[in-house]
Parts: sequence; C-alpha cells; structure tokens
Amino acid sequence: MLHSPTRSLQHLANYPGYVQLLCMELMIEWFDAEIKKLGVQGCYFPMFISAGRLEKEKDHLEGFSPEVAWVTRA
Repeated sequence: MLHSPTRSLQHLANYPGYVQLLCMELMIEWFDAEIKKLGVQGCYFPMFISAGRLEKEKDHLEGFSPEVAWVTRA
C-alpha cells in the first residue's frame, strides 16, 4: 500500500485492478447503507445534455441559468 501526502490517506495503486474495484464497491455499499439510514433518497442526473434541452430548461425554471462546461472535442 502506498502512503499519500494527505494524513491518514492510503491508496491502492500497487494492487491489481480487481482488488481496487472490490474496495471501491465495498466503500460504495457501506456509504449507500449509511445514507439510507438517514432517509435520503437517491437520484440520477444526466452527465451529458444537448444544448437544445438545456436551453428549454431556462423557460421552465424561474432563475435558471444554463451555465455549463461544454465538451467541444473528445
């Protein structure tokens, strides 16, 4: 395990990918259970939205400002 300059933080960079994935899944599972104990409901947001759809929202929501970082090249 490698030590990070951030106090008490260690990362798994020298472990195989499946070990890293397993650790990530366990952390997500634990965090999800803790959040649900608080009664928080999950929700999803689109990662990508077209300019046309974004512009439509400004007409639906008062005070909405369509400010985003546009991906112009991939």
